[in-house]
Amino acid sequence: MKIIIKSYNDINAKYEETTNKISTLVKHTQVLKDERVQLKTQKAVAEAFVNRFTLSENEILLLTNQSITVNQDFFSALEHLQQINEDCKVLLITEHQTAGIEIIESMAQYQELAFDRLFKFSQLECRALASEIPEVSTSLRNTMRALRQRPVLSCVDEILHIRRNAILKSFLEALTRGGPGGTPRPIEIHIPDPLRYVGDMLAWLHQAAATEKEMLDGLFDTGTDSRRHVNVDVIPFSRVLSSTNSFALSNDSPEIVEATNLDDKKANLEAIQSILDKSMDRARTDQVFSSHPGPLTAYRIANLVQFYHSTFVKILGPNAKLSQTLVE
Repeated sequence: MKIIIKSYNDINAKYEETTNKISTLVKHTQVLKDERVQLKTQKAVAEAFVNRFTLSENEILLLTNQSITVNQDFFSALEHLQQINEDCKVLLITEHQTAGIEIIESMAQYQELAFDRLFKFSQLECRALASEIPEVSTSLRNTMRALRQRPVLSCVDEILHIRRNAILKSFLEALTRGGPGGTPRPIEIHIPDPLRYVGDMLAWLHQAAATEKEMLDGLFDTGTDSRRHVNVDVIPFSRVLSSTNSFALSNDSPEIVEATNLDDKKANLEAIQSILDKSMDRARTDQVFSSHPGPLTAYRIANLVQFYHSTFVKILGPNAKLSQTLVE
């Protein structure tokens, strides 16, 4: 009997010991579960912070590697970089100012390299605008939009210079050589017919104005949401120059076209003026009237000039040199 009682006491003691151990283990397990949930939350927060405030290795490569073509992936990475800079402004007004400053400094080097790539890319793309009918690529349009943050890197002046030379060359070829294969015939072949001569020159300039307006609207994305592709701030630009040369319509001093917004249509109109003002020599129109055409011909020429004046005013505005010349 004593043996049985002793065995019972031993078993009961082991049971209580085991129960206590299990209870401790359950409590420890619950603590570990709580810590696991907390760590998962911290991990999610850390991953969200990293995704929001850092660039991926692929994005860094896209922005900095000169051998990679500038494409839509590049602009997506640039948009992410600029969004990081915007988000860091929130950190600067919280207790995380140090982190915000460090992130901004790290992003600055990538941003400078990205803009350097954009500048070189824009220089290459601008050369394609020298054709008679230029085509504006999506990459060039996005590049022009992105470079608004760096006016010193803007290639607006170069674009206008290229287009002025292209228009002048095309106009002189239309006057003296005509179209491909001689069709249409050279405009100057109609000098004996003053009405046809003036009409052909003005018709050519009208077509050129429409082409340049379409090109510049496409280049500067006029009338559309400028933040659709790249999230950048719109800033003023100036230095859309209108220098004079031997083919200028007047002897006015060069104008500096001031534009407060590249997306403003006024900027495009001023740019078109700058381009077309180099195309037509006023002496060409003066020589028509110096030939003393008959009263009927002079009247018809005057009506034709008045018609084109109203047309050019709609496209270029009343202050354009071409519009003023037609008034005179």
